[in-house]
Amino acid sequence: MVRIFLSTVWVFTFWPLQPLRSWAPPRSLVFT
Repeated sequence: MVRIFLSTVWVFTFWPLQPLRSWAPPRSLVFT
């Protein structure tokens, strides 16, 4: 539950900052 929450926070904080060329499923979500 906590890990899913952290994954969501990771997506909305770090994922949009990545270049468009590296847009892929976040490793956090894949890891869960």
